[in-house]
Amino acid sequence: MKYICLLTLMLLLLAGCTLPPPPPPPPLLPPQVEADPLRATNFGELPLWQETTPAAALETFLNGCRAIAVRQKWSKVCSEALFVGPGDEQAARHFFEAFFTPWQLINEDGSETGTITGYYVPELAGSRVADEVYKYPLYRQPDDLLTVDLTEVYPELSEYRLRGRVEGNRVIPYFERGEIDAAEQPLAGNELFWVADPVELFFLHIQGSGRILLPDGEKVMLNYANQNGHPYRSIGKLLLERGAMSRDQMSMQNIRRWVAEHPVDGQKLLD
Repeated sequence: MKYICLLTLMLLLLAGCTLPPPPPPPPLLPPQVEADPLRATNFGELPLWQETTPAAALETFLNGCRAIAVRQKWSKVCSEALFVGPGDEQAARHFFEAFFTPWQLINEDGSETGTITGYYVPELAGSRVADEVYKYPLYRQPDDLLTVDLTEVYPELSEYRLRGRVEGNRVIPYFERGEIDAAEQPLAGNELFWVADPVELFFLHIQGSGRILLPDGEKVMLNYANQNGHPYRSIGKLLLERGAMSRDQMSMQNIRRWVAEHPVDGQKLLD
């Protein structure tokens, strides 16, 4: 009887441990179809198209025609662009409407909103040796530039890029831009290239990369290595604050012209 009771008890326990049946499989979803990334549209669908100023875009297009007008598909368009009067916004608008088709960008999921980023790579005329034309040096990262990392002790400094150099037994801030470009040339011996335009060199530093076009036609790509640790200040903003030019006048070309026309103040501005 003991064995029978024990066997019965074990059978009851096993029955109580029976697992429930598995859940039914999820319903099959239709296959995901990626949306076409481009959709042809018309200028009437472009927001604020009638309020834009396309004459500047036409000027840029004409500059590009110097290279593409020899191609059959572009020769007629470039020829027609020559008949549009400079600064004639309405004529420029009609030109683009007649010869171009706007395309709308679509995300993979079919949505129509997002963020577009662009990257500008400047190209500077330069040389491996200095002369009367190429006299503004472009430096490699100097060996005495220190990266100071104090975040383990001062976490609040994590947002700052601390750079310095050793003087005696102290670590002091690294040279400012004005000191680097001064006649003393503290970075002499670290020159990679010399370029012809100090303003273009300034914007190359801001972009962080660019190409140097050498006299023999060779192009050399340069990439960001480091910085001196001092905060960035926009020279365009400084010119606006000083009343040197208006917001409508602000462009790289006008900044270059202003620096050339004001050599002393222009150098201070770049510093």
